[in-house]
Amino acid sequence: EPRSRSKEVRLSGDAHTFVSANVVCVNIAGDGCPDLSLVDLPGLIQSTENKDDEGDIGRVEELVRSYLASSETVILQCIASDEDLENQSIRKLARDVDPEGKRSIGVLTKPDKVDIGCEDAIVSILKGEKYPLAQGYYVVRTPKQDELNKLKESDANVSAFEEARSIENDFFHFHEVGRVFYQHAPERCGSAKLLYKLSSMLQTMIDEHIPVIKAKAEMSL
Repeated sequence: EPRSRSKEVRLSGDAHTFVSANVVCVNIAGDGCPDLSLVDLPGLIQSTENKDDEGDIGRVEELVRSYLASSETVILQCIASDEDLENQSIRKLARDVDPEGKRSIGVLTKPDKVDIGCEDAIVSILKGEKYPLAQGYYVVRTPKQDELNKLKESDANVSAFEEARSIENDFFHFHEVGRVFYQHAPERCGSAKLLYKLSSMLQTMIDEHIPVIKAKAEMSL
């Protein structure tokens, strides 16, 4: 468990827009914590409630693109399992900045919303038969709001993380829809599999950047 936590809040911007390049930054330090940054970006939008706010559409895309453009960034394309992938702008945006897909991973969320009998569409994506991606797609099941509320009231001796993973594990092994995904693509189901893949990708990217870092260090001497 992290031994210390610090929160830094930096917010500013136009009062007439909800988009800002500033961030809410939470620093977590402790034994076993990896040295990396996780950025939760706003979802791309296609329309706004009011015409006066339509400029936010471009501002959100510009903000997201600025983070994805870095060659040191792993892109997680998070898409709800019950939504049509062809309508997801993040796929094209990721392809623009990462045409070979070396640092892009597809993450299908909310698999419990998939109707019984419609599992084949998700299975074909997980197996790379549809919407192929170099690093492939993973499906994860995170706790819903009522489950989160229960986690807050659960036994203090059991971490919320462990409880969440237990809920996910039960979904892929016992839920009528979830177990279909697991039966056909077990290596693509669950947060643990996604984390393992991310760790592998990050290590590969670090190894590729070591010569560049070494060269820069030698030039500064």
